[in-house]
Amino acid sequence: MGSKARIAAILGAGMVLAACGGAEGGPAPVPAKPFSPAQSRQLAVEDSLRATDPCGLLDEGLLADAGEVLQYGSAVQPSVCSALIRDADGAETAVDVSLLPSMLSDVSVSNPVEMNGATAYLGGGPDLGRGTCQRVFELDLGEEPERTPAQYATVRSRGPADTDSCPLADAVLESATARMVLGLPGRVDGTDWAVDAVGSNPCEVLTAFPEAARVVDTALPPTPFQCTFHPDGVESSGNVVTLALGVKAVSEPETDESYEPKRVEDGCRSTFPVGREIDVTRPGVEVDEFARALGNARAVVTVHGGDCGIVGKVTDAARSTFE
Repeated sequence: MGSKARIAAILGAGMVLAACGGAEGGPAPVPAKPFSPAQSRQLAVEDSLRATDPCGLLDEGLLADAGEVLQYGSAVQPSVCSALIRDADGAETAVDVSLLPSMLSDVSVSNPVEMNGATAYLGGGPDLGRGTCQRVFELDLGEEPERTPAQYATVRSRGPADTDSCPLADAVLESATARMVLGLPGRVDGTDWAVDAVGSNPCEVLTAFPEAARVVDTALPPTPFQCTFHPDGVESSGNVVTLALGVKAVSEPETDESYEPKRVEDGCRSTFPVGREIDVTRPGVEVDEFARALGNARAVVTVHGGDCGIVGKVTDAARSTFE
């Protein structure tokens, strides 16, 4: 059995124990409702996003032509690939591709253009004062346009203040849309930017307990790296658990190895590191402490629920899996 399968199986077993303990003497579980067409489409979008490697849309060779690549990889979010480059004059520019951008304004999805068969949006142009630029493009998820709302991705660049970083953003946009002609790039294990465990489907744990009722809210953006469900299959019980896969900087306090669930305002949460460390800073290069810390991360599992006992059991099961 592969490591991802073992992770799913043991996490699932932990969820079963938690669900059985919480449902004892409570309402009987009911069969899960079939997904609606809209929910099924959302799940298909999540599958595509989870399988896509954002670094496959950020051409390292193109970046090397623009300057020395100081950092390159996915250490901030599993849906983001970022890079830091230094030009011949010593000026540094950061650029990233995000598959799950948030808070896109109307201006950012204005000024559409056709590029390599994809629709891109040039938006309002550069912010010269901040040295930033953002471009938006529609991901080709292989779905019919009339069946699936557009799924946007972004290219963002940030150079020194009072500079126009849009030429670099435009070059990345051109390269990313050209790459999509061949299909979205898949995640590849063993590469410098691959994040162990993050490419797994968090809802694989549901195979261990068929009574669970999954929550799929089509009013919200896709959440390919988390799974929310009622472990006991009783929606009215309020027993909801969310299992999320992600990455956090090693320096963040949430990545300590206490493994103890902590009471938070809306329930109980456990966040702990798994797998290997990720360091996207290239060997031998000089970067400031903030950039170096941001590029040094670990894959993490976060379990959140209303009952600390359930969260604790899932945490224990996850520990035995990853160790």
